[in-house]
Amino acid sequence: MKLENLRQSRLSYLEQNKFKNLGLLEKRRLVSVGRADGLRSLPRKTEDGVYTSPYIEREINYYVEFTYKTYASLQVEIESEFSRLGYLMDSIGRASRELEEISKELEIQKSAALNKVRKNGESRLTDSQVVSRRLAEKAKLLDPLVKRENELKSLIKDEIDEFMKIRAKIIEDNNSTRLICSRVRERINQRILVYWDAALVKDSKIPVVPTIELKSDAEEVYLGPHKAFLDDVDRFADEIKEKEAA
Repeated sequence: MKLENLRQSRLSYLEQNKFKNLGLLEKRRLVSVGRADGLRSLPRKTEDGVYTSPYIEREINYYVEFTYKTYASLQVEIESEFSRLGYLMDSIGRASRELEEISKELEIQKSAALNKVRKNGESRLTDSQVVSRRLAEKAKLLDPLVKRENELKSLIKDEIDEFMKIRAKIIEDNNSTRLICSRVRERINQRILVYWDAALVKDSKIPVVPTIELKSDAEEVYLGPHKAFLDDVDRFADEIKEKEAA
């Protein structure tokens, strides 16, 4: 699947009806399952003191599998963008250092006293004509440096724009993925609550509210290898903003 298709598939979850309130038919099915389990004294307390049932375990497993699959897809989708960010930070850093050196050299050269000594064949020129010639020669001499300075400024601007755009996209992708997983968790909790209430009607020995807590470390596993790099990206972005504001 193409990377853009992966992203569209992920974002489409935010628009699907599955994140809306439970439908009437779905509730009826959950009530039926809950009542049937209640008659069998389910959910049942485990050795860990948690009340669960095969149905609840399936919901938990689905949530964990969903989050891992979603973050694995995100990893594939933005892997090349992480590499591009790393390249851009290095490139912008090198170009900025070179620009600083060239700008200093230009400043030194421009502030240096102008050589007004007449050359051979200039004896009949006025002083102002000699000065004009020396200025033109100086400008010609500095032209490669000026040209390189402009090239670097343009390069740095373009790469900073690209860097900020990619960073913003990654932040958006991380946030949207987190939101998708959060909404799936909320929906599963709704499903378990309906099931639990139905089971409670048939077995009043279970707690009044579910004791299940949906957990997944998929986001931590995904962010683990990238955390230090993303921290560097954020610091680099802050430095850029500070320089632009200065």
